[in-house]
This record gives sequence, C-alpha cells and structure tokens, in this order.
Amino acid sequence: DEDAQVDETQGQEPTYSMPDRVRLYASGDRPFFEDVSHFQPVVYLIHHLLTDLECDDLIAQADKSTMQPFDAHKSNILEGTSLPDPKTKKGDSNPGAKLDRTYLWRGLLKSFGEKAIDERIEQVTGFPRDHLSEFQVNKFQTGGYQAPHLDFLPKLDSAAGAGAGAGAGVSQMASIHVFLSDVSAEDGGEFRFGSRFQIRPKKGMAIVYHNLDENDNVDASTLHSELEFTGSAPMYSAKLYVNSVPTPYSRTLVLPILALPTGGRLNQNVRDFHDFFLDRFGDAGGAYFDKAMVGIPVLLLLALLQLIFYLVQQQSKASDATSTVPKDSTPSSSPKKAKKKSKSGSKSKGGKG
Repeated sequence: DEDAQVDETQGQEPTYSMPDRVRLYASGDRPFFEDVSHFQPVVYLIHHLLTDLECDDLIAQADKSTMQPFDAHKSNILEGTSLPDPKTKKGDSNPGAKLDRTYLWRGLLKSFGEKAIDERIEQVTGFPRDHLSEFQVNKFQTGGYQAPHLDFLPKLDSAAGAGAGAGAGVSQMASIHVFLSDVSAEDGGEFRFGSRFQIRPKKGMAIVYHNLDENDNVDASTLHSELEFTGSAPMYSAKLYVNSVPTPYSRTLVLPILALPTGGRLNQNVRDFHDFFLDRFGDAGGAYFDKAMVGIPVLLLLALLQLIFYLVQQQSKASDATSTVPKDSTPSSSPKKAKKKSKSGSKSKGGKG
C-alpha cells in the first residue's frame, strides 16, 4: 500500500491532492505523486523516481568512491553540508552516528543513464537540471542515524565567520531525498519532519521538500532527521539539492575531472582550498573559488603549451646546428695532401733541371 509510507506522529491528516507545480505521471512503474503537506513544510513524495537498477548503480558508484565517515561537527559547504543549526538537539555529541557519506562529482562526465535521470527529475519536478547538485549518497550501518538538522547554506557577514558561507546569493531552495534501499517497518530508518510525521524508506521513492518559505527565508518547519536504523544490511539513501542559481562551469567540468581518479570523490585538499576562499573573502569566496578553478587549469595549460613550444624550438636549433657540419672529414686531411703534392711537384721540377 503506497499511502502507508507516511506515518502521522502528531494528528496531521496527510492530503493526497496533486500539487499544481508538478507534472502527473501514470502509476505502475512510472513516477507518481503523493502529496503529504501543503504548508510548513511543503512536502510531497514521488514514487518510482528511480528504478531498482538505478538505485543499485548509485550504491555501486558510492562504494567505489570509498565513502568517508560523516563528521557533523565540520562544514562541507562545497558539497552542500553546513554546520548543525542551533535549533537541533542540544548536547548531542554525535549528530550523525555510524553514517558514511560521499558526494559524487560527475557533472558533464555523466553517462547516458545518469543524464536520463537528470532529465526525468527535471520533467517530473519542474526544477531545471542545471540547478541540481550532484548526488550525495549516505550509508547507514546498524545503529546509524542523523539528528535533526536543516538543509541550508548560511551566508557570511565577514571573513571572521570561517567556513560558514557558500557564496553570495546561493541557497538550497529545495531538497530531493531518495531512498536507495527497501527497509522493513521493524528496522527503523524513517525520515522524520520534527514531531509531525515520518516517512518509511521505500526503494526508488523520493521525498521533495522546500527549504525556503515564500519570503526566501529558511523554513524552520523543514527540520528533519533520519531515525535509528536497526537492520543488519546497510541502508542507503541519496540527496540532491536544488540551488537558487545554476551550477557554474568549474563545478560541472573541472571538479569532476579532479574527482575522476577516485570514482567521483573530491580530494580533501580541494575542499580545504574552497574553505580558504570563504575564510578570506566571506560571501564572495565561493565565486572567487570558481574563478580560480577555471583560471588555474587555463594557466597550467598555457604554461604547458609554452614549455612544449620552447622544447620544439630548442630541438629545431639543435638540428639546424648539426646540419651545418660537413658529413666527411676531407677539410682536415686536405692540407696534408696539399703539402705532399707540393713536395712531389718540387721534385719533378728539380729532376728536369
């Protein structure tokens, strides 16, 4: 029963009308919608957003990239994670236990199948694909959970707020959370919004929720958590952020190329480089980072071309110098021959005399 995916926790009756902003698809194995909440927060479900095979492929990519333990006490603004919000549970020394995470930088290097997923999400939700982030994949071991938090990228007022800005004008308008595993009711792992309702995992199903209110302020009612998972096999989920501005060229080509050797996972040094710009330039740091990530490869390419030109020029000069030297050694032996000739000539003259 599809409607049974939503569990009420505080007397709110879920409604099942179709939101006007999205496109309706037939049921079966095609995406269809289940409306959960119209206001504070705006939440709806998309069943069958991903196929089982697409879910399995995402899991395989994430495992190949070597997932890292999630550190909820450290911001990772470049990949869409900020520090825990003050509204989260105070005194929780471990906001995300037994949770591994990776961010798959694919960009313009995506396969045909990956591009088809982006196109489907754009058609179904109405969100432009160039505003979508990459997939953030989470892996919950037995006992894993994530404490209440908000999806948002706070801005910096000055360089003093180290690591808390994402670049002027950038915000996560909405989030698309996709379950990659089927989980039985007794194994937990529900996605919960405050104390209002919670949603049980179902493979391929997505939860879409708007992080901003009508005034473009962070909607505190989207505070959400992932409850403790008690199953034996790992539980996987993925998340896409819908950003307020298109993804810049540096993050659709340069960063995916840098992440290619590690299966899509970006090296920590690149993330630290991004944080350096945030510390130095505040809100504008993200824009400066993007310029640097395009400018540095261009400069390196120009330097490489100049080096190649220099080596070719040196080789050309060396070949020219070699070609000016005669092939046989007749010039060095000609003076001796000339002397012999002159001696024999003098003898012949003396004989005649």
